[in-house]
Amino acid sequence: HVKFDHATYVHSDVTYASLISSSTFCDVIQVKGFRIANVYKPPSEHWDQGMLPTLEHPTVYVGDFNSHHLGWGYSEPDEDGEKVVEWPTNNDLIDPKQCGTFHSARWQKKYSVDFSLVTTIGNHPQPVSQRMLDDFPHSQHRPLLIHIGLQLSLIHSSAKKCWNFRKADWELYSNTLECCIPIKEAYQHFQGAIFKAASMSIPHGCRRVFTPCLNEECKSLFEEHKAPGDPVIADHLVESMDSTRQSHWEKLNFIHLSQKCWSIICRLGAAQEPPVQARSAVSPNANHLLQVAKAPLKKKHQSQVRDEWRQYCLQKTGGLNGVIPETFKESELYSVLRGVNSGSAAGYDNILPEFLKHL
Repeated sequence: HVKFDHATYVHSDVTYASLISSSTFCDVIQVKGFRIANVYKPPSEHWDQGMLPTLEHPTVYVGDFNSHHLGWGYSEPDEDGEKVVEWPTNNDLIDPKQCGTFHSARWQKKYSVDFSLVTTIGNHPQPVSQRMLDDFPHSQHRPLLIHIGLQLSLIHSSAKKCWNFRKADWELYSNTLECCIPIKEAYQHFQGAIFKAASMSIPHGCRRVFTPCLNEECKSLFEEHKAPGDPVIADHLVESMDSTRQSHWEKLNFIHLSQKCWSIICRLGAAQEPPVQARSAVSPNANHLLQVAKAPLKKKHQSQVRDEWRQYCLQKTGGLNGVIPETFKESELYSVLRGVNSGSAAGYDNILPEFLKHL
């Protein structure tokens, strides 16, 4: 075309790349076992009967189709858009695109004219994901990063220890804890004594990075898949992991194993949210606002707040009306600890109920 054209660039590290065919709208290259069709239709041209070559699986069609359809953000469809919609359906193709791949500077709207069509076999498409990057300089199109192939999710867990209570030596744990400093001296030292005794008597550890539900069968399939990249082995691997996930879901029991259930739900999720950052304390900000604020204070309201604060402090220390907090016996404390279900989540101090039961 006089004004429009398209080009296909291959990274210099890729050695197995060759041009198969070239036409007005499409250039087809082969990279190892994949065929990649780079498609571009100028706005003034129209799709003909054999609009694009029908290639064998596995094939990826990428490019700018320059057609209008209601599902792509346009207000009115055109004949080319109807052909583009029908063509993937008739040729067993899927489009994992995201919305807004083209931003019109004139109309200030987002359209989806760029496609990445992937072939399927037996209604099982190739594992494919697509991520839209930031705006490309001096262009209204946004670049797309397409990942084709099997992707195993990696879980980046925290450094929080997991204790194996089934192999715990509770006698050693109790004896070690008794030899530490007195509990009444400080709760912080008591917490340290708990973890010291637990570290000596209970197997523990954590996996920083791992793939959930990757059993021995899945590991062997994954090792076979890494060498040749056979899509059949990839399908078997996905089916094996799906069956393992299903068995995990069926074993969930929120009544007795709530901690384990929530842990499995978090690991089997599609994505992990970033850890919540601790917010700064409000009191310094409030004190600063009180110092720099010029709003007049009502003396009546100020004295009322001071009186309420004084009454609260008296009630807290037990000095008002001789109110003294109720005491509890040691036997009552042990009775409450025995009633706590094993496997429950730890508190803010990370001390699990099993630690307190075997003091």
